[in-house]
Amino acid sequence: MGRKSKFDARKKDKQIIKMLDAGATTKSIAETFGIRRRTLYKYIKKIRQGSCQNRIIKQHKQRREQIKKFLAVKKSIAYISKTLNISLSTVYRYINKFNLNYKKKIRKINTSRQDKMKQRVKELLATGANRKQIGKILKMSTSNAGYYIRLIKAEEQKND
Repeated sequence: MGRKSKFDARKKDKQIIKMLDAGATTKSIAETFGIRRRTLYKYIKKIRQGSCQNRIIKQHKQRREQIKKFLAVKKSIAYISKTLNISLSTVYRYINKFNLNYKKKIRKINTSRQDKMKQRVKELLATGANRKQIGKILKMSTSNAGYYIRLIKAEEQKND
């Protein structure tokens, strides 16, 4: 750990930026403040990183407010994502991080169709068909067939 510097860049950062913008050389700025150029470069880097962080914080606040407005008028997450040009997961992250009011729309499942499919799967299970065979016969994926099999087994366990 090195010794503490007598030069406080936080007090001088506006002056340094003004001098750089005016076209002053780093050598002349370093001489003005009585520091080495290498030290000046370190301070310039810190100053620029700080302003970058402030800009990012400002962008986050603006984005949060935009998302709040969209949610207030009940826009979908997909719409918000496309409009703000950010991913769906980023929108969800903002909602969770800042506790924004959002009620997820629950998609209604056609229960009569699901009941018919369960009945057909039950019949095939009774004949001794496995998940893969059920999927082929009913023209569905094996994971969907497995889903219906699990539903049936869960219902049977409830009834017992």
